[in-house]
Amino acid sequence: MQLRDTETGEIWLDRSGQWVEYRRVLPWAFFRTVRALEGTTLQNPQEVEDILGYVITGWNWDGVDGKPLPTPAEDSGIFDILEAGEVDWLYWHIPGVNPVPKGS
Repeated sequence: MQLRDTETGEIWLDRSGQWVEYRRVLPWAFFRTVRALEGTTLQNPQEVEDILGYVITGWNWDGVDGKPLPTPAEDSGIFDILEAGEVDWLYWHIPGVNPVPKGS
């Protein structure tokens, strides 16, 4: 669902009620890769996208036009159109890998 900022008129997406499905069984090599990125994710955006592309198995997210977005498995470039905060949220919510920041 899209909302409009009352002050700027800018469109932003409300992901309430939408879901993301993550792979639950992850190989040890995956954890090593994620741990190696700790503190360097901004310097390694392609690795973050690769990790998310592997671990996200489905979602029901939509775009600003209200149409469903393809999953990373369907379109590896999907992260290019997401807001930076959304990619960050996806990364920090990988189950069993990252502690979820307080207030999320």
